[in-house]
Amino acid sequence: MTHAHNGSDHRAKVREAFTEHGQSVYAYLVSLGAPHHEAEDVLQEVFANILKKDRGIENYEAYLIRSARNSYLRLKDQQKKKECVTDEDSGIPVVVSGDGSPARGILNAEIRADLENALERLPASHREAFVLHNQEDLTYEEIAERTGRKVGTVRQHHARAVQALRSLLTG
Repeated sequence: MTHAHNGSDHRAKVREAFTEHGQSVYAYLVSLGAPHHEAEDVLQEVFANILKKDRGIENYEAYLIRSARNSYLRLKDQQKKKECVTDEDSGIPVVVSGDGSPARGILNAEIRADLENALERLPASHREAFVLHNQEDLTYEEIAERTGRKVGTVRQHHARAVQALRSLLTG
């Protein structure tokens, strides 16, 4: 009987974590470049995995962020292996926005594509520090808390990301 009670406690904790952190994890995934439907899928996968097994999680936010990041990176790796969309006549790759429609404004699409390509070339920890600090406006302390890293490490990863992006984009 105690086992069933523990199971319902676990479900309640996961429900509470979803209510408390679901939106911020979703926003984090979108800030990494996930289209809305992928962010929803990854978020659902992360919570489904937590529901399957009680992992004794103490810091749900940090665990969810790490799990979501890892799941999204796995998804991106799988997508990279698939063929890219190309224009049937020219064979030139077509930039598609997150909602599946052709991106508006060629220059804007090129700039966005250049930045995305440069970000993808960074190590995941550097990309994450850059995105969280520059696009989500989190402090280094907030990033450290969220990712489970030391503040100094986050600062270093961010600085290296900025340096690498400068080099890649102005190169």
